[in-house]
Amino acid sequence: MIEKMKKFFRNRKKLSLIIITSSLLLIVGGGFVLNHQLTSNQVDAQDTEHVLPEIYEEDNYSTNEEEESYVEQAQELAEEPVASSVVQENVTPTAPTQPASPQNPAPTTPQSPVPPQPLRQRIVISGQTFVYADGGRANGQAIIDANHNMISTWGGTQVLSVNDGLSTHLIGHNPGVFSILFSQHVGSPITVFDSTGASRIYHVTEIARVDDFAMTLTNPPRNYWDRITGVGGREQIVLQTCITDTTNLILFAN
Repeated sequence: MIEKMKKFFRNRKKLSLIIITSSLLLIVGGGFVLNHQLTSNQVDAQDTEHVLPEIYEEDNYSTNEEEESYVEQAQELAEEPVASSVVQENVTPTAPTQPASPQNPAPTTPQSPVPPQPLRQRIVISGQTFVYADGGRANGQAIIDANHNMISTWGGTQVLSVNDGLSTHLIGHNPGVFSILFSQHVGSPITVFDSTGASRIYHVTEIARVDDFAMTLTNPPRNYWDRITGVGGREQIVLQTCITDTTNLILFAN
């Protein structure tokens, strides 16, 4: 009876080792499944002999050294690396998309600079540029009355030319475009561009004040009519503007 009890407890101990080993294998491998779940509450001595009869054969009795060997083998199995069940796909890395290189713009042919157009029918006084018209006696007064910023020919040659060797009389309003004449003096330069684009620099040679009949305000008065309105025989310009309703400022420049 005692020997049977010893045998029973030895088999129980061996069964516990087998359960531990099976549990470790189940955790590590993840793929081993026992056909029967064995728990301490479900297995008694008779069931154990029925399910695993080879364990309880007296000829297979193992010593304590064999039990220790089972434990060591179970530990070695637990420490062995387990192949991962996750399948990694071989993905060929694709080269990063290169940004499109900007197209080199076609070289532009440098254009030849356009030469500046010459000024035409302009008068430059003290750095300011004014426009004049070849109105003559027929239209000159009407032109400046319509626009106080305009200058027009009146006496002398109707069409101003800087190369004809003649005198041209120019009129303009004050207040207006010819107010600038009051700041000029003998020697002041006046540049004229005629209708052809040709230019000439004139210099003031004389300044006079006359009434509406071209008589000087000096005592005795002198008649400047021909000098102001005549064609003359020299290359010159004569500029006239109002001082008052009855007196005028005259500049001679050649």
